[in-house]
Amino acid sequence: MSDIKFEELKKGDIVYWARVLKNDDSFKIHKMKLRTIEQDYVVGSDSVSKFAKDFTKSYAEQVLFKDIKLAQDYLKEQKKLLKEERKNNNGKN
Repeated sequence: MSDIKFEELKKGDIVYWARVLKNDDSFKIHKMKLRTIEQDYVVGSDSVSKFAKDFTKSYAEQVLFKDIKLAQDYLKEQKKLLKEERKNNNGKN
């Protein structure tokens, strides 16, 4: 679970987005600078590619982290869960 408190986020904050794309087995961390803060969403800009991503409050509280170590731990756990899920579903239709 994320270490952020949505209500405490400020424009300019640096956060880490733990991005999980299960279908592609893609697990990445994006360093994001928050550029828009609203009551129920935030928008961050990737520090490298500059692409923007919006995060609803509930999604942000799952996948945004102030501590990169916690983001890495979250991704490790998601990989483990996906592996277990696939193992349990192996051969089941």
